[in-house]
Amino acid sequence: MTGKQWFARQKKEQIAQLTCQLDALLPSILRRHAFSKDNPDDFKSQQLSLHAKIGGKHTTYLNVTDNVISSPEEFAARWFQGLINHIKTVDAGKEASRAAYKFQQQLTSDPELLEYVTLFLKRTYWRNCDALAKKRPKKEEAALWIGQTNASYGLLITPRFKNGEWENDVSEIRHFKPNYWTWYFFKILWFDKRDHPMKWRLPKSIASWC
Repeated sequence: MTGKQWFARQKKEQIAQLTCQLDALLPSILRRHAFSKDNPDDFKSQQLSLHAKIGGKHTTYLNVTDNVISSPEEFAARWFQGLINHIKTVDAGKEASRAAYKFQQQLTSDPELLEYVTLFLKRTYWRNCDALAKKRPKKEEAALWIGQTNASYGLLITPRFKNGEWENDVSEIRHFKPNYWTWYFFKILWFDKRDHPMKWRLPKSIASWC
């Protein structure tokens, strides 16, 4: 068994173990809390609502683009710290009416719910550890400009164009390998002196690299 195969096996076992623990805790938690107002008696709906309350905040409470997270414990600790920071900054002065504060109060008053969230976060880490533990380049290092700075035209290679700006998609940066480039995964455009994209057909000499 190779090291990679061994790690994949360990990851699978950790996920299975955590899932069993979560399944054992959930019924009693849902008897005390209702996370879905629309379907309070529907077990699956309540479960999904709770999971969305946790998993839907990863990018809010964590910097998954830049931080290298090396363990399930670190991932959970950063998530909880992000929750507290969000309450103190974004929700400052309006805490009592905000969902983050209400959920934090539930966590501090219910040890089983706190344990459930912790285990859920650890399982999330194991499911995504390859990306979360990987050292990623800075955003500016994941784009390539070919041409003089003040030239009237140039070549920009970057994953996508969004909201009027060229940017690097978070998921692309996470999996980006600095020493490897493939034209297939990037948008390639010429710009004129007004910084407007020009219609341009990929030359055969370059297209043959794809």
